[in-house]
Amino acid sequence: MKCSKCGKENADGNWVCGGCGESLAPSPQPYQPYENDYSENELLPKSSQAPEKSGSSSAIVKIVACLLVAILAAILTWNFFLKGTDTNTPSGTMEAYINAVSNDDCEAMYDLIPADQIPANRSQATSTCSQMMGLLNIDFTDYKTLGETIDGDTATVDFQVTIEAAGQSVPLESSMSLIREGGKWKVEPESQ
Repeated sequence: MKCSKCGKENADGNWVCGGCGESLAPSPQPYQPYENDYSENELLPKSSQAPEKSGSSSAIVKIVACLLVAILAAILTWNFFLKGTDTNTPSGTMEAYINAVSNDDCEAMYDLIPADQIPANRSQATSTCSQMMGLLNIDFTDYKTLGETIDGDTATVDFQVTIEAAGQSVPLESSMSLIREGGKWKVEPESQ
């Protein structure tokens, strides 16, 4: 290898010139960026810059939005399905009763009628009731309270509901009597 300073020829593998002591290592080349290494407005090559945020803030917003929707859905589910309707009012009790009938939930129906009307063998009556409700296949939709009259421990609820059975929808307006028992309103069904 020829020394770039004094021109002396040196054996391959030498790092220093035997004539002048100059380093024989190749001189570093100045950095020459590739054509697309940086944009017009950037001073540093892309490899020296901090990585771009590739939608991480929008992903966080989406995650937070999904969590909020899930929390809202859980609250609504608790209020309307798990917690049940407010049986401290005649209208709320009537709506809970209609929902129980529509869902073939005989246990819930028995919870919403006076104690003296619950059959002695409740488990057998519940089983029979569930079988009958399954055969009838009746759904109540579009329940709406039209009015409520309270007189001491008795009440009447006027309501409108659509009965869905055998592919037919029949709107119905009716009234139901309720009594207060143990601080809760109970539906007095016309026949058990």
